[in-house]
Amino acid sequence: MSSNKTRVLGLVVARAGSKGIPGKNMRTFGDAPLAVQAIKFGLDNSSVSSVFVSSDIEELKPSAQKLGAEMPFFRPKQLCLDDTAMIDVVDHVVDFLETENRLPEFLVLLQPTSPFRRHSDLNDALTLLLEDENIDSVVSVEAVPEHYSPAFLMKIEDGKLVPFLSDENLCARRQDATRAFSRNGQFYVTRISSFLRYKSIYGKTCLPFPTSHPAVNLDTLDDWDQATKLLDSSTNAT
Repeated sequence: MSSNKTRVLGLVVARAGSKGIPGKNMRTFGDAPLAVQAIKFGLDNSSVSSVFVSSDIEELKPSAQKLGAEMPFFRPKQLCLDDTAMIDVVDHVVDFLETENRLPEFLVLLQPTSPFRRHSDLNDALTLLLEDENIDSVVSVEAVPEHYSPAFLMKIEDGKLVPFLSDENLCARRQDATRAFSRNGQFYVTRISSFLRYKSIYGKTCLPFPTSHPAVNLDTLDDWDQATKLLDSSTNAT
């Protein structure tokens, strides 16, 4: 998809605070900090028109601007808390762009903590939106291992092991379980008109985009170790 046919904004969101991996967004993974990698990915993608950065990290701004991304402000502190919802961060950026009368047609949310995303996947996801105006968003997902299907999960209540779901949703055979998927954070693509209408990244009609390549979403130090091993193995393979 050519960027001159539509306006696609890549939005990189990166705050300074992190408990699971301290300073993770500016932590070097491979050859660059995670936030810088996300910016580069957006700028290098043929479908993305421009990249906007929402962050409170002062040292990120020179790198972002040198690469060609836009970072006109530092994100307000009240939007950088541990419990800040992503929708509020996105809404803040959309409000800023709307005030300047330069809203894009599509917004691509690029989280630095998902460094294994692929250009081909994002391009295909954007194509899905272009082909059907009734679709509000496309979100990357990955299949949950069958033995982790909600139909087989249990929980502990009052010291007793009980089904996680109600009995009518349980199944005895693995092949009868409904396939479950988890959002993997590689990208969220949303139509701006839908976002403004529903105040949701997903909108009313969201399509899944299953990714099949090995990937890790970096939330904990264990995730970091796993991702480093995956990066090393992929580098050695090439």
